[in-house]
Amino acid sequence: MALTVPYLFIESFQGSEDYYAGAIVSSQLRLIRFMAFHINLFLPALYVALHGFHPNIIPQKLLLTIQVTREGLPLPVIVEAAGMIIIWEILREAGVRMPRPIGEALSIVGALIIGQVAVNAGLVSPLMIIVVSLTGIVSLLTPPLMDAATVLRIPILIFASAFGLYGVIWCYFFMIIHLTSIRSFGMPYMSPAMPFNLSGMKDYIVRLFWWLMKTRPRYIGRKELQRAEDIRMPSPKK
Repeated sequence: MALTVPYLFIESFQGSEDYYAGAIVSSQLRLIRFMAFHINLFLPALYVALHGFHPNIIPQKLLLTIQVTREGLPLPVIVEAAGMIIIWEILREAGVRMPRPIGEALSIVGALIIGQVAVNAGLVSPLMIIVVSLTGIVSLLTPPLMDAATVLRIPILIFASAFGLYGVIWCYFFMIIHLTSIRSFGMPYMSPAMPFNLSGMKDYIVRLFWWLMKTRPRYIGRKELQRAEDIRMPSPKK
């Protein structure tokens, strides 16, 4: 095991196994992780914003389904979402602290039981259970950002309940501004996207083929930029 510095934001979506797979497969996996992070962070807030402020954006049949599932529920949608997110995080933390076999069973079974009981008791809607469960599942795809997403999810939810989609967009811009101001061992945390570095984009969300990455990223260092002596494009024998 080794620690490498500087640690950049994009490394949270990259894995060592990406370099043992082809460029297309590894690029697909990184895109899935990138989308999963955004779903983890913004899905509950988007649900609250669309339900409370922008129901006209939701297709009519889906809107009718949502209204039917929420009929007779005593809690506002923001309280419902925040409560289920907090319960999910409590179960996840309890699972981490307990022995591994018991902890995994507790997290899964506990979430299923509590969700089913809450729906049967008329406290939350089934769609909210789906939203929170999906949020918790996709959080497992980006473990380095799990704690950060946990901290940010509730404030984004509050902004969404107060300002709708505008609040979600503001939170996204504030987050980008903050990330661009961070430096890791002197390097911009959002490199190579901000500031933009073309050579570094070869191995960003999308990874190019090895024969197109003959040099190492310039934004990390200026020494030994040559990655290998001879990386050729695969071709049939002559």
